[in-house]
Amino acid sequence: MINWFLAGVFTLLSMVVVVFQWLLFLKKPWGDYTMGGMHPGVLPKPYRIAALIQSFLILFNAFVVLNHVNLLSILSNRFTQSWMWVIMIMMGLSSFLNLITKSKKERNLWAPIGFIVFVCSVLIYIL
Repeated sequence: MINWFLAGVFTLLSMVVVVFQWLLFLKKPWGDYTMGGMHPGVLPKPYRIAALIQSFLILFNAFVVLNHVNLLSILSNRFTQSWMWVIMIMMGLSSFLNLITKSKKERNLWAPIGFIVFVCSVLIYIL
């Protein structure tokens, strides 16, 4: 039951990030909140495309987590068990990068979210 709660938190926060990525792709001027704040305002087209691609990876990760805790049963347990390692590594790296970014806006917004998602992924895997 705790795994379902953790998966819900993971998925909810992941959806927040996905919506943010989609809005970046759609030219929302929030470049200060991503990629170290290198491109304030609207991101250049290659970065907007990268945001869109990243959003689909995040969606897939949420899908894997929901399968891993048996809220969905489309993917094999063997696959989700392995992919959870990828998720934990990505979320740990994301948390670290959001902590050391030069952009204060990015750090203040995404570091806590990244850390919570990382902790959720680790707890889901070990519980």
